[in-house]
Amino acid sequence: MIVDGEVLPRQRLSHRSLARDLGIGRSPVRDALLQLESEGLIEHRPSSGIYLREITLQELDGIYEMRIVNETHAAGRAAERATAAQIDLLSRICDEMTTVANKPDLIAWFSAKENCRCLCRIDMQFHMTVLEAAGNPVACKLLANAHLLAMKFSWDLGYGQPDWYADGVARTAQSHRAIFEAIRDRNPQAAHDAMLEHITWARIEMPERVASLRKQDSFTVRRQTVRRGRKPRRANAARKNAARKNPALAQNDGASTP
Repeated sequence: MIVDGEVLPRQRLSHRSLARDLGIGRSPVRDALLQLESEGLIEHRPSSGIYLREITLQELDGIYEMRIVNETHAAGRAAERATAAQIDLLSRICDEMTTVANKPDLIAWFSAKENCRCLCRIDMQFHMTVLEAAGNPVACKLLANAHLLAMKFSWDLGYGQPDWYADGVARTAQSHRAIFEAIRDRNPQAAHDAMLEHITWARIEMPERVASLRKQDSFTVRRQTVRRGRKPRRANAARKNAARKNPALAQNDGASTP
């Protein structure tokens, strides 16, 4: 439910509702929520409840830093250790991503949430397959959570923003193909370098996208406020602060307000 975007950031999670929706008892739901809390995906607020946690940019950067160190090494190992079946699976996953990237109207296609979820699943499947091909189950288990966190942030960021997915899918497909071909060709250094370029690009792209969206949201709020004939909150706060220092201002302001 979290990966699929059925639960949104800051949304309250109820043991009873989750048990009903999933068709299971409340005890396994409680255990699962405790596990998710330990993994940093949800948070418990005293006297309030359990909520899906928002991931900060600082946390996301730390996740990408860890991925750069570990996944680049894993890609090189995968070039040495991947089985024929794993190489075949990586090829098919790359083909799926390329099929998505070649769709004629990507913005319209990504307007459907299930298609955004489809892309996230393909992306995560590719990276997890590379980790499995490296033959290190410990690293695979540790990094699975980092991928889930990064993918959840991507989903939150892209939620309602199909153009974000449309802008990045071609670059992602190309990067995945380069990683796959290096693994297939048994070239550890090329696999390492391709993975490094891929994750570094994502690490740089994400904060820039967040800044852009925040700027758009700020502009939209200001525009809607003006259209409604309301004064911006910052201006109101400044006027109230000034009025507290000078009561005459408050009297004049009250007289001029219809």
